[in-house]
Amino acid sequence: MKSQIVGLLLGTLVAVAGCAMDNRSGNSIAVADLPTTFSYPPKSAVERSLFVTALSAPMRDGEALAVDVIVPGSRQPAPTIVSITPYNRHAAYNFCKQIALQGFNCLSADTRGRGDSTGREATFASDVNDTIDLIDWVTEQPFSNGQVAMMGSSYGGYNQWMAAAKGSEHLVTIAPGASVYPGFDFPMVNNVGYPYTSIWTGFTEGRSVNFSLFGDFSYWSEAFADALEQGVPFKDIDAFVGFDTPLYEEWTSHRMIDDYWKSLNPTSEEMAGIEMPILSSTGWYDGAQIGALRYYDEHMEFASDAGKEGHYLMIGPYEHAGVLFPTERVGGLFVPEAGGVDIPRLTMEWMAYAVLGAPRPSFLRDRVMFYVMGEGANEWRAAPSLEAMSPEPTAFFLAADGGDATSAGAPGLLSATPTDSGTIQYVYDPTDTSKAALGMWYTGDYALKKDDVEAIDGEGFVFETTPFQDVVEFIGAPRFEAMIGIDTPDTDFQLRVYEIEPDGTSIYLAESRARARHRLSPSSDELIDTSEPLPYTFDVFSMNGRRLKAGSKLRFVFGPPNSIYVERNYNAAKPVREQTPADAQTVTVTMLTGGENPATLYLPLQPAE
Repeated sequence: MKSQIVGLLLGTLVAVAGCAMDNRSGNSIAVADLPTTFSYPPKSAVERSLFVTALSAPMRDGEALAVDVIVPGSRQPAPTIVSITPYNRHAAYNFCKQIALQGFNCLSADTRGRGDSTGREATFASDVNDTIDLIDWVTEQPFSNGQVAMMGSSYGGYNQWMAAAKGSEHLVTIAPGASVYPGFDFPMVNNVGYPYTSIWTGFTEGRSVNFSLFGDFSYWSEAFADALEQGVPFKDIDAFVGFDTPLYEEWTSHRMIDDYWKSLNPTSEEMAGIEMPILSSTGWYDGAQIGALRYYDEHMEFASDAGKEGHYLMIGPYEHAGVLFPTERVGGLFVPEAGGVDIPRLTMEWMAYAVLGAPRPSFLRDRVMFYVMGEGANEWRAAPSLEAMSPEPTAFFLAADGGDATSAGAPGLLSATPTDSGTIQYVYDPTDTSKAALGMWYTGDYALKKDDVEAIDGEGFVFETTPFQDVVEFIGAPRFEAMIGIDTPDTDFQLRVYEIEPDGTSIYLAESRARARHRLSPSSDELIDTSEPLPYTFDVFSMNGRRLKAGSKLRFVFGPPNSIYVERNYNAAKPVREQTPADAQTVTVTMLTGGENPATLYLPLQPAE
């Protein structure tokens, strides 16, 4: 989440394109013309270092995936590293070449319906069987020794988890990076959608790759602003911005974690059966962070002791694409030497360890490696578990001190002690779009943006700690609990935490989002039928690891996600995807700050090491 995956995925996938994509359409070869079995060329007078070719991998239903294959020149059967992508299989060539030079085979495939692969893409749904079939096909090739490993990021991370969950005797390790978790972090976060979905579904409809349009941020910003001003319901945004796709309709018709989404993800029994070595990775500013960590958490919950012991996790100073291609600028924040980890080298060391029995990569000092950003830190640390990485949370209680705490200019206090009583309110009119363009669009210096917070004036809450006298560290995820009342059937909430440095610089740290009608469970839909305060728990926050400067304070912002980049909830009873300004209801949000159930923000703070 590191906020809404909306713009972050857009910006970072384009970054991947800039680093690796060759921007070819993938329509140059008919898959029917490709051979289905690899054949080494006749030996020649020149000793070849590599063999490169394109093949057709048949699927169980008669369709075929187009694959690029690079194998070492030794002609000896070897382990094969596989990736499968909807973006362009040719992008993996340079990395695959390095893999083959190290003695592994490397294979990159287009998902069905994309590039040169046949069939019609059924995003996520068709990938499970296709990936299993691809693995089985690989083991039948003369270059294979029967061992298959997988690598890849984002969509490619999902494919790895599902292949491991469904089981293949030939799959020996996976290295999933920035893995999306369908229904949980993409194409919605906590059941709250985002217009970016219309871009992605349009981008992956058909065979060709149009990264120029995909990365035209000014076009999408104008299109989403126009859609909001014209009151276009969320279900029709895809057609409005230029891509009317069946997939968008399918996804937006499932607006909570129902059987549809559950069918696309591993079951607890499947997670329990995964015992292969795993190297998971994500970043503090990775838009798929909460999805990647959900896979990790579920594996830690259900797997055997042997399965848990073999799972290593890496959380770096990365954005979504940075999990593969680290950079020295992350949302405007400087990261010395881009974190200092050579990702291709670490991947190869992992494969040698997990597949060939080589020593474990020296970087992996413990099962969780995490990077602490910030002046005086900017370093990797090790912990035996995710729980051991984070300190025991510190409770802060919301105190308005007689004010209303509804602006950044006059914030309330995050206090160490609760008040005896207290009530605060804000009023939000969803038809007021005057500030909607101020929301973060996750390109450029987005981690330093504060326009939307400073513009709050009565339509949200702002609370701050007093300045910390000593250097402290924020490592982990917040949690917030409060008694909240609304006088409409539904509304959306957005929660964010920032560091405010002594000079006023704002640094975005963590975020959560929620919809009132799903208060009890992401799988239940119950409209609010009382204005009396009800208990809410916000525990699906993104994480961060940062050392705060002495004199800094933390700012907590609670309010509606009033942004052109987030699905607009007009606070009505009908399904949110169908709502328009004609359905709009102004909501008064009431929060109890004191008494028996004080509003409490739990922050993962500890003294600096």
